[in-house]
Amino acid sequence: MKKLKKTTIFVLIPCFMALLSGCQNAKTEETQPPVTFLELNGGIDGHGAIVLEWGEAIPDTEMYHTFRSDVKKEDCKINYTYDENNVGRIIDLNVSVEYKDKKYEHKYTLLIDDTKAPIINYKGEDKIKVEAGKTYDITKDLDIYDMKSKEKIPLVQNKEFNRFYPGYIVTFSNTDLERDYKKAYERTDNQEINTKNLGNHKIIIKASDGHGNVTYKEIDMEVVKGPILND
Repeated sequence: MKKLKKTTIFVLIPCFMALLSGCQNAKTEETQPPVTFLELNGGIDGHGAIVLEWGEAIPDTEMYHTFRSDVKKEDCKINYTYDENNVGRIIDLNVSVEYKDKKYEHKYTLLIDDTKAPIINYKGEDKIKVEAGKTYDITKDLDIYDMKSKEKIPLVQNKEFNRFYPGYIVTFSNTDLERDYKKAYERTDNQEINTKNLGNHKIIIKASDGHGNVTYKEIDMEVVKGPILND
């Protein structure tokens, strides 16, 4: 019986030590925060700032944090907050994780960039014929917009053009001479189309998305003596 008791004691000691170790590990885990925010280097600012296309989601959120071994990501409420319309600047990215009624936060940086120029969709004739002296409104054949990811954002006609303000203007060359084309391109005020002078002219549409991206479109127009007969 003594031999049996001694064996039993030797068996119980390792079991007790394993149990004690497990309790200590569990206690250590409980004292650690459920989320660890990672320190980032590199990027465009040396602090891990990524370049994010305007309207797109952050592609890799795992780069910002890790979770304690006993914490499941689906049990956490995670938010990434930033001003997505602050385009062209390095801005704050606030990452917050809520777990069991406690909130943990950390601040990172990113750059919102817009690399897509606005779109000018012209639905009219390749060469417009207008009777001399008649008014002509080209905007009825225009669909001008910008894209924010997959969202279509209409652009409206403005009185003045500014590459850092969204919208478009219509300019017009009174003749088909190169110098008049150049003047029309350089104008920043919206014009009404002049149909007094016979001959070939160009209508120029200039659109800006407000982020520095500009799109131009030329449309040929011929002013003729009327009346114009439909084919």
